[in-house]
Amino acid sequence: MMKALPKISVAFPTYNCAPLLQETFRALDAQNYPRSLQERIIVDGGSTDGTRELASAHGFRIIENPHRSNLYGLPLAFAAATGDLILHLDDDNVPDRPDWLMRMVEPFENPAVVAAEPLFYAAALDDDLITRYVSVLGADDPLVVYAGFHDKFSALTGTWTGVPHTVEDCGGYLVVRFASPDVLPTLACNAFLARREVLVAATKMPWLHIDGARRMLRGDDRAWAKVRVGIVNHHAEGVLAFFVKKFRRLRTRSREVTNFEYQYPLSHMKLAGIVARCLLVVPLVIDAIRGYRRRPDSVWILHPVFALGTLFTYAIGTVRLRAARASQPVPIRITSPIR
Repeated sequence: MMKALPKISVAFPTYNCAPLLQETFRALDAQNYPRSLQERIIVDGGSTDGTRELASAHGFRIIENPHRSNLYGLPLAFAAATGDLILHLDDDNVPDRPDWLMRMVEPFENPAVVAAEPLFYAAALDDDLITRYVSVLGADDPLVVYAGFHDKFSALTGTWTGVPHTVEDCGGYLVVRFASPDVLPTLACNAFLARREVLVAATKMPWLHIDGARRMLRGDDRAWAKVRVGIVNHHAEGVLAFFVKKFRRLRTRSREVTNFEYQYPLSHMKLAGIVARCLLVVPLVIDAIRGYRRRPDSVWILHPVFALGTLFTYAIGTVRLRAARASQPVPIRITSPIR
């Protein structure tokens, strides 16, 4: 263990999410990590549902986010942080145990580790269907798992990622070195802890988690840690709303972000295989049975629905977005003949 525990800046971006934050704040208050070593920051996009009052009651300093979007709010939180480490949690993330923070800081005794995140998604049997599905799948997107870019343990594959890497098993956590910073899983999303100076140097506006992770890992002997703890990622909105949320996320990213630095290296052949797997359906049923054997939960019966639904959501969303762009008038530049 470290000689002295580091100060942690806990950073939340949020907008009108008081019901979700109540459980998250209770889990933070229950941590056995010294409260004197926690700096709590919330970046709020103008909430009117009591979010700000709730955050203040739990010791959070409130920073205004004029953009409302989390993509623009997180850089404000990172810049305001003063801790040795910065913990980013989304408002639907809940640490799964009282020693969660204590376990998460352990990898930083290794100077090569720039960031750490949970190895598992957690859920209880009485949680909603989608939260349980995310927990057993290891992602909120089955297509990401089929592509091998997931970053949590998946009962579907029996692995936590399909990206080439080496691992040093340190008991309570894994120290991971990726073969290339240009081939990464979906890092820095849904709860991650990072060295402040590294994270701030890697942050640009807007914050794109995979671009940020890629920048953090660029350098000599830089590693990422996967800690053997879980994070609950709540999805209480229902199955239909789950797909609507995916479409909205696709639309928001398309409108707000035009400068992605990182593109997941998915070949046309791999993509065609994923599409065929979904459309044939039978492979999805076989996968659901395989997943159930690894981690029994009745929610596996919905795996074909989630996989097909996600595929169609992305297909429809992509077509609509491209059609919208094509219909936009092209500005005409008129050059005067007079020199």
